[in-house]
Amino acid sequence: MLIIYKRSFIQIFKTSKYRFVQLLAYHNRFVRLILRNYSAKHGYVNNYIEFVAKSFLTTFYIVLSYGFTFYLNDYTMSSLHLFLTAILIVGCLFLFRTSLELSTILNAYLLICTISLIGLVLFSGGIASPVLPWLICIPFIANIIFRTLGVWIWTSMIIAVVSTLSFLNMYNIHFTNLLAQSANSLTLFLYLNIGLILTLILFTYINWQYRYKKEKKILIKKVQHITQEEMDYFSVNWNFIKEKFQFKYRQIIRTIDDYFFLTEHEKKYAFIDYLKLDPDKLAESMNVSKRTIETNFYRVRKKLKKNKIDYRSLNQFEGN
Repeated sequence: MLIIYKRSFIQIFKTSKYRFVQLLAYHNRFVRLILRNYSAKHGYVNNYIEFVAKSFLTTFYIVLSYGFTFYLNDYTMSSLHLFLTAILIVGCLFLFRTSLELSTILNAYLLICTISLIGLVLFSGGIASPVLPWLICIPFIANIIFRTLGVWIWTSMIIAVVSTLSFLNMYNIHFTNLLAQSANSLTLFLYLNIGLILTLILFTYINWQYRYKKEKKILIKKVQHITQEEMDYFSVNWNFIKEKFQFKYRQIIRTIDDYFFLTEHEKKYAFIDYLKLDPDKLAESMNVSKRTIETNFYRVRKKLKKNKIDYRSLNQFEGN
C-alpha cells in the first residue's frame, strides 16, 4: 500500500513539474512577444529588459493572488482595489510597445504600486495597518530595477508617508480599519506577513538569476578590473566617483579633474572611457541606453581633441 502511495505521489510530482515547465515556457514566450524589439530600438541589453518585464509579471501574480485572498475572506472593496491594480500593472507591460523611455515605464509601474499600497494602508488602519510593512517593497524593488538616484526618490516618498501616518497617530487621528471588521482578520494578518517575506525572497531570487545565473558576466574588455558594486557608482555624479576611486585611480582622476574645459558630467565619462568597460554592461548598470553612453564618449573625445589631447593618451596611466 505504501509503495502504491509513493508511486502515485511521484507521478503527481512529475506531472506537476511538467505543467509548471510548460506554464513557464508560455510565460517567457508572452514576455518576448510583448517586448519585441524594444531593447534594440532603445539601445538596452535584452536580458535587462526581460528582467524588468518579468518583475512586472511577478508583481501582477502577487497582486492577483492577494486579490482572490481578500475576496475569499469577504474583503470585497479591497479585492476590487487589488484587481484594478493588477490590470494597471499589466498595462505597464504594454507600454513596451510604445516609444516611451524605460525610466518613464519604470516610474509608472512604481507609481501604480505605491498608490495601491498607500490606499490599502489608509483604509486598513493607517499606522496600525497590517499592510504597512508592505511599503518596504517600493524602495526594495526600485533598488533592484533602477540602481540609480531614482531609488532615493521612491525611498523618500515612503519615508514621508510613514512619517505622516505616525504624526497623525500622535494627534489621535485614526483611520477606519476595514480589515478588522471580519472574523478572518488574524488569518489575513498572517497571510500578509508571510507573503511579504516570500515576495522579498522571490524578487531577490529573480534579481540574482538575472545578474549571476544566466551568464557569467565579463565587466571589462582590456585594462582595469571593476567589480559590479563599483560599476553601480557610475550612475552617480563625478564628485562621488572621485571619492570612491581616489585611492585606486588617483593619478588618472587627478588628471581628468584638471581638465577645466570638461563639465563634471563629461569628466565622469572621460574616466569611464579610460576604464574601457563593456558598453552593454555599463548601460545595464547605469540604467541608460548604450547609445547614450556612446554619444557621451563622442562628445568627450571631441572636446579633448579640440584642446589637443588624444583620449588614447589616457591609457598610459595605471591604477594605483
